[in-house]
Amino acid sequence: MKVSNFCLFMLLFCFSMSSIEVRGDGAWSLENLLATPPLRGPSEESRRDIANVDKAENVQVVTEDSEAKEEGFFSRLKSKAKSMWTQLKNQFDSNKKVADEKSIEFPNRKGIENATSDIKKELNEVKSQNAFSRIKGRAADSKLSKTKSGVATFRLNKKSSRSIPKLDIGVEDSISQQNFEIGEIKILEPNIYPIQVLSSPLPMKESVLKQVLGKNIVPVEGAKKIDLASLAPDKRVTLEKVKSIVYKINKDAVVHEKTYAELSPEEFKVLKALIYVEYGNKCHTATGLLNDVSGYGDAGFKNLVNFHMAVCLHKMGLFTEATEKFKLVLNGSSNDYKKRALQEMFLDLPKDQELELVRTLRELPSESIPKNLEGQFYYRIAKASARLEHFNNAKKFAERVKKGEREYYRAQFVQAVAEYSLGERNQSYDRLTRIQKEIGNKGDKDFISLVALNLGRMAFERRKIKTSIDNFNKIGKDHPLWIQALTEQGWMQLLVKDAPGAIGNMYSLHSPYFRAAYKPETYVIRTIGYLNLCQFGDARSSLEYLEKTHGRWLASVKKFRKSNKSKRKYYQTMVGYLRNTKVKSYKGLPHQILREMGRQKEFLNLQEAVNARVDEINQYSFIERLIQKDRNRAKWYLSQTNKRIRELKASIKKAEKVTKLAKNINEWKRQIAFETNQKKFLKFEISVLEESKKSFGKYRKYSVAKLRSIKSNLQASAGQVLRRNLSTIQGRLRLILSNNEFLRYEVLAGSGENIRYLSSGGKGRKGRVPASAVNKDLNWNFDGEIWEDEIGHYRSSLKDMCSSQTARR
Repeated sequence: MKVSNFCLFMLLFCFSMSSIEVRGDGAWSLENLLATPPLRGPSEESRRDIANVDKAENVQVVTEDSEAKEEGFFSRLKSKAKSMWTQLKNQFDSNKKVADEKSIEFPNRKGIENATSDIKKELNEVKSQNAFSRIKGRAADSKLSKTKSGVATFRLNKKSSRSIPKLDIGVEDSISQQNFEIGEIKILEPNIYPIQVLSSPLPMKESVLKQVLGKNIVPVEGAKKIDLASLAPDKRVTLEKVKSIVYKINKDAVVHEKTYAELSPEEFKVLKALIYVEYGNKCHTATGLLNDVSGYGDAGFKNLVNFHMAVCLHKMGLFTEATEKFKLVLNGSSNDYKKRALQEMFLDLPKDQELELVRTLRELPSESIPKNLEGQFYYRIAKASARLEHFNNAKKFAERVKKGEREYYRAQFVQAVAEYSLGERNQSYDRLTRIQKEIGNKGDKDFISLVALNLGRMAFERRKIKTSIDNFNKIGKDHPLWIQALTEQGWMQLLVKDAPGAIGNMYSLHSPYFRAAYKPETYVIRTIGYLNLCQFGDARSSLEYLEKTHGRWLASVKKFRKSNKSKRKYYQTMVGYLRNTKVKSYKGLPHQILREMGRQKEFLNLQEAVNARVDEINQYSFIERLIQKDRNRAKWYLSQTNKRIRELKASIKKAEKVTKLAKNINEWKRQIAFETNQKKFLKFEISVLEESKKSFGKYRKYSVAKLRSIKSNLQASAGQVLRRNLSTIQGRLRLILSNNEFLRYEVLAGSGENIRYLSSGGKGRKGRVPASAVNKDLNWNFDGEIWEDEIGHYRSSLKDMCSSQTARR
């Protein structure tokens, strides 16, 4: 230990003063201070002198021989410190010896070790401090003359009496004592207690023991045999074997220090956002903060921000902006973020977002796709590609879905559709046939109906009429294409000369259940069915209904198209009708026509996308209110915390006067400490929420404007689709009604030929209605009860009235 350290220790232990005035010619020199004996208080005279020193200000005085005096001070202080240390040590050892000799427990033995440690710690603390500081002086003004002894002087004479300069004789070096103090070191003394014999506890009864234990005690298992190579060959532990063990001490691990880099404001903002995302699951608070730094930093930092922002936006239902961030993550360099993003978002993507992402997704490398998502991933990319009519890609991705995965058969269906569209019709038909055979009647009824519908159409192309009809019969009534399928089945039945079946199916569609459906083609099928049965009166009745009703519809369609050219007008018309579907017509169009315009898949997909954008716009307002709600709640909690702190402080103040309350002071202080920490957290939360609200407000303004633009474009596209659908409806109606003249001719010609045959002596079928009753009794209007479960299973009870000599037309 250096002499200067003993000096400091002695000064700090013996004296407690803020500053000491040191004068070379004064009565109180350092020698006088060191004269104070160790371990005892200063004498009465010393106490007075020290008191006088305590009153002195921090006056610095230069001595003529400061270095010599400082050296003498250290020498004398060293001996004083050694004497003090010896006396402390002797006192400590004496206390410890008393306890050891009497063989009693030293209650504070651990405290002795702590005291030793404290002394060493304080000594080390003293080592790092200095007793004095030296302040360098400055020379006298160089313009002044010097005496022989070197003192600056100015000679006053008549010439200089007009201008007397300031006498700057300079400042000599000075020494000042530093202000510091040492902590208190406690010298522990043993507490000696007489040894007392304690009585043994009474044995516990077995019944009481079982009641306390509750469960049966599990007996200790026998010792297990431990096979250690070092115990070979006899497997016994001996002293020699234990002594022969060589212990190896591992080397200390090498610590490599890394460069410390302080967080930038942008990184600190991301840290705050991630705290709320990872630990609070509060994406609404984090989104605005993340958006503020979305364009900052290197690629890794941008990947981090884009990933968390994409996931948060997706969780909050803001799919449009989420998709934009999702694309940035997928186009980034981090496979880890790609996998995590796919895991978090892919399965919950809306249909229109699938189409938006299909190009990015299909170009992803296979190592970026999580193994548990492969089947669903490839199926959804195949389906989206098929919707975009990218059939080669649809086929390629559908083939990657392995058999046994949940999406396998749906992927096979997409592949069959792609093959058909690419001209590979045999492969497509065989694939659909295999799918139908393997799934049978199990699984999703909608999917089973979809397979049957396509197989029915493809079988008809191959002139497999019976197979086609069988497949149409498998289509469920709850399938959106059931009416279309039943209509196509009617044509099949006419081809196989099953007129009663075709008429019965069309009658199902003409029941009140389908009053709002657009189905002019079904009246054509029903008319032809009557013709094939030579039921000319019924054929004429069906034909007249078709002409009367649908002719009027065609006129209304022409009028509407002539007066409405804007595609947005079409969209507004459809929206107006959908808001009040109980009306029979809207803007001059029958509700059946409007329903036919709007039921097509292309329009429904666009309208679904429009609805999604409207929901997103509303969601932004909801999230902003949610942030404000959290902020208000945090402020309320802060006010309650401040209130509790005030109440606790008032209780402590009261307890200082009321003795019986004093016992609660420490507990109240602990509560104040807890509430103070809570107050700091709440202030931090409020500041973050205020920052988040401001940031999210800017982001909302930008995003809502973008969503409104997208919504407007989608509505225009939907209007274009509606206009095209109405044009198609007009063309088909005109074609059907133009063919009515041919059907009218067939009805009249067939009826006349049959009349001539009977007039010339031919034998007609029993029960035939005479021609004179055409305008009276042949308008068949069923007024009975129709059962829903019978729909689609009707057959006409009309008999074939064609004579054996009359060729069916």
